[in-house]
Formats: sequence, structure tokens, C-alpha cells
Amino acid sequence: RNKGWEPIAAYDTAGAAKMVKEQNMTDAVAVCSELAAKINGMQILDFGIEDVPHNFTRFLLLTREPSHPQPSLPTKTCLVLAPKQNTAGVLFKTLSVFALRDLD
Repeated sequence: RNKGWEPIAAYDTAGAAKMVKEQNMTDAVAVCSELAAKINGMQILDFGIEDVPHNFTRFLLLTREPSHPQPSLPTKTCLVLAPKQNTAGVLFKTLSVFALRDLD
């Protein structure tokens, strides 16, 4: 699908759509969701342009009540950590709570 375009990194896909619209970038496009295109009043040029069709973003809502995904549903978790202080062992201390509970 390379058409000689130069990719420009953006914080996220919705942000890319907003940037293209707000900066009136008439020589640029944004790869974004249909909703982001509609919110920004943009024309959708093509659908299904992803490289890996089964790779999509999922969101998780944390609650105090336990919730268990269906066993047949493949799951993967990504954590983003921002410690208040950069001290020795902060990463170990943060991740050890998972190991102590046999969470992999």
C-alpha cells in the first residue's frame, strides 16, 4: 500500500485527525477511526487499511468488583507506569506485587 507517502507520528489516531483538520493540512491525511473522522468533519477515503486486521485497540474499565474474560478470548495486558519518584528499585517494587501473586 505504499504510495510514496511520508508517515508523520502523532500522539494517537484521533489526535492525528484533529491535527490535520485544525492545521488545515490539505496535503495530508490521517489514519483514524470512523468516529474521529466524523467528529472532525473529515471525508473517509478508505476502510480496512490496517496491516494486521486482528490488531486493534481494546479498552479496559477497572472496577472494584471482579470480572473474568471468557476463557476462549485471547487477552494481553500492557501497563504504563509513572512513578512519583525515580528511586532505586521502584520498578522492582512495582512489578513484584504481580510475581508474589503468581500473575504472569
